[in-house]
Amino acid sequence: MNTSGFEVEQKYAVAEMSPLIDALESLGIQWQKEVCQRDYYFNHPSRDFAITDEAVRIRIEDDEACLTYKGPKIGTKAKTRKEIELPIVEGVAAEPAMREFLTELGFREVALVSKKRRNGVCRLNDRDVSIALDNVEQLGSFIELELLVSDESEIAVAQSILDDLANRVGLSSTDRRGYLDMLLEIDS
Repeated sequence: MNTSGFEVEQKYAVAEMSPLIDALESLGIQWQKEVCQRDYYFNHPSRDFAITDEAVRIRIEDDEACLTYKGPKIGTKAKTRKEIELPIVEGVAAEPAMREFLTELGFREVALVSKKRRNGVCRLNDRDVSIALDNVEQLGSFIELELLVSDESEIAVAQSILDDLANRVGLSSTDRRGYLDMLLEIDS
């Protein structure tokens, strides 16, 4: 679990998963277990995260939970942003208390993003690229390619590695919007 650094991510809508899975397996992806994630997003009491391009969420994944802050996007190509994740030791049992905690501080719960995610790791250019195949309620299927870097100077190299992987598996047309943004567009 990342505690602080920069998340460099490229997201693509996927019409057909089977050929993509075959392409990833030909590159030696190591699959992990499939998980269910519930992300509760909150808006700040005195600034609108939709305008500042920030996010605060509580993520519940199986029996684990974490509180995450995501800063504004950096650059224009990949969805790159500062990210700080804090594990919640009590896990899923702390979800109601954490939601109440944020609400008492003036945060307003905005939306719930629910998805099934199949995680994997693919080694490319001496880096372990995290890959997530997502089936998001109300939105459909997506793939996310991600590298975490500790310093802003590493972002361009990470983007290049993600571009290379995307080309190798036939992906094009990244979508920089988060699932929250997509859901809010549907609701408006």
